[in-house]
Amino acid sequence: MKKYLKLLVLIAGIVIFLNSVGFSNEVTQSPNAGEMILVKAGTFMMGNTRDDSEGESDEKPVHEVELTYDYEIGKYEVTNAEFIEFLNDAGVSSVGKLNGHRVINMYDIYCEFEKIDGTFKLNPEGKNNYPVIHVTWWGTMEYCNWLSFQEDLAKAYDIDGNLLDSNGNETTDITKVEGYRLPTEAEWEYAARGAENDINTKTDYKFAGSNDMNLVGWYLDNSENNEYPIYSGRGTHHIGQKEPNEIGLYDMSGNAYEWCLDWYTSDYYIKSPRKNPVNLESSFSRILRGGGLATDDEYCRVSNHGKTLPTDSGYYLGFRIARKAD
Repeated sequence: MKKYLKLLVLIAGIVIFLNSVGFSNEVTQSPNAGEMILVKAGTFMMGNTRDDSEGESDEKPVHEVELTYDYEIGKYEVTNAEFIEFLNDAGVSSVGKLNGHRVINMYDIYCEFEKIDGTFKLNPEGKNNYPVIHVTWWGTMEYCNWLSFQEDLAKAYDIDGNLLDSNGNETTDITKVEGYRLPTEAEWEYAARGAENDINTKTDYKFAGSNDMNLVGWYLDNSENNEYPIYSGRGTHHIGQKEPNEIGLYDMSGNAYEWCLDWYTSDYYIKSPRKNPVNLESSFSRILRGGGLATDDEYCRVSNHGKTLPTDSGYYLGFRIARKAD
């Protein structure tokens, strides 16, 4: 009994000591950046379902989409810490290239990576759990293929960015792709809407999880960052600091704009297939979703889609990953 009491006293002493040096019961650990959220198959109405006045013409017509498969999507945007592991392990060159693709723009004055003595480092160092930015569409592709290799999955892309099935053959059927990839635009919007058909309901939110952008994301009006400013005193923020949406996804609206798998064509909603749509019709630009630190809130709406060249990078461009569920 005495030994037991001594053990309790010892444990209590350790707890008091840890609290005294800052290790309290409060949540101080970083989120599990690589965590995925399961999204069940379902049907929803895609596009400007709320008829928002600031909606753009390419957000219509509102149309029914059925996703016939379960998939996983990143709970958070991919972080600097995750991406720098890829940069160093995959052999990305000092100018930010891999397999002939520019992964990141090392010449951008806002770039947060530097290569010193053959090793990529983050500068400033304190942004490990901030969303990675300055990533091209090609950089997301190379990251996803690298991550698939780490987990013994068939890679999702060939060197030209075409989709591959689990046997390594080119495919246009998203359900045949095994490895990590970007979410399709339809997958992104369905997940942002809380994985439900929310049209004409109270949860048909303007942004991912709320009608109040300040609750769920960082954008032009609230992204001031005195510690790590990027642009005009504004910056990205540590992942997972705002409220999640209905299925537990963070920063779907705001923080960093997110690359999607699809090409952009202005008339795609008119001709989009009902089941498992993904726009593989080659054009000039790839889809961006969610808005970011330097955009007005209208670009953070769940129905809004931006676009830019796949070779572009910048202080506002990041991504999250997805894959078909096992």
